[in-house]
Amino acid sequence: MRELAVVDPQAPLECCAPLAAPALSDEQAEATAALFAALADPARVRIVNLVATRDEPVCACHLIDPLGLALENFNAMGMWRDSEQGQPIDASGELMTGEKFNGIRELKTIIKDKHRLDFYRCLTEKLLTYALGRGLEYYDEHTVDVIVAKLDREQGKFEALVTGIVDSAPFQKQRRAKTVAKNR
Repeated sequence: MRELAVVDPQAPLECCAPLAAPALSDEQAEATAALFAALADPARVRIVNLVATRDEPVCACHLIDPLGLALENFNAMGMWRDSEQGQPIDASGELMTGEKFNGIRELKTIIKDKHRLDFYRCLTEKLLTYALGRGLEYYDEHTVDVIVAKLDREQGKFEALVTGIVDSAPFQKQRRAKTVAKNR
């Protein structure tokens, strides 16, 4: 299993220690994914491993979710804060596509202007998965496309998402779990 190097707390905060280890095989990635319920997907483990074993040095901090950095100003209760323990909060980050942001407002603008359809698709897939009570399959792709197009036409109104899912064939034709028989 891969270990991250310990970072010297006295060292300048430029970056953390680089990761150094050979790439995982498919079997190792599957075994590692089985150990971590949060990852649970061997493909995700392989992607993280590929990033971590590039030829140029990569630091563990590069594997952090950049969307989470934009939300750093919010505490655990969702209240805004500008500093933590007397230190200013750095809510800047960079998306995998190279766009840089500083805070939630800039991230929102980037998503709205450049990644609107990606956001609609991701939200649709997640909510449809929840509504159907199962993972999405290749045959659900058309339904997702239709709902995303509807969301885009209606400027992202949540109502368009919900009605698109409720009116969809996969939702309308899903099998219901058997219920306990009523007293006779």
